[in-house]
Amino acid sequence: MEKELEIFITELFTGQKEANKINTEVISSVIDLAKRVSSIDKKLDSLKIAIPPAHASRIEPIASQQPKAVIRKFQILLFPEQDAKLFYKIVFGRWFLLVVVSLFIMSLYRFSIHWSDNKKETEISQSESAGIAKAWNYLYGHGNSTIRQKMDSAMIKGNMASYRR
Repeated sequence: MEKELEIFITELFTGQKEANKINTEVISSVIDLAKRVSSIDKKLDSLKIAIPPAHASRIEPIASQQPKAVIRKFQILLFPEQDAKLFYKIVFGRWFLLVVVSLFIMSLYRFSIHWSDNKKETEISQSESAGIAKAWNYLYGHGNSTIRQKMDSAMIKGNMASYRR
């Protein structure tokens, strides 16, 4: 037990010695900083701030001028005053592409509408022609010989008229 007590006391003393050493280092650094601060204070006290002599000839025109009114401007700018290069990069890089794409889409839409209308007209004319052909064949097949002769002469006259155009 005595040995343990002896070890404890020696460890306590060594810890105390280390703490004292650290404390003396802290105190010496504080003293050093205090010396530096006092030297800076002495330098600041020794500095003399000299105010330049004021010339009355310079001050009188400034003092005699009346305060100017603040003018507020309202502007709508089409082009920026600053960063014009960036503006043109954005306009011609992005907006120009957007305009070209939108024009392409509009022309594609118009073409598709035109194509659709033409297709419908073609289908309508084909259905009318098919109806006429069915009616012609029905009359030709069920009619007597005089009707057939009249239909043949009408067909010949119609073909002749189409060649004359």
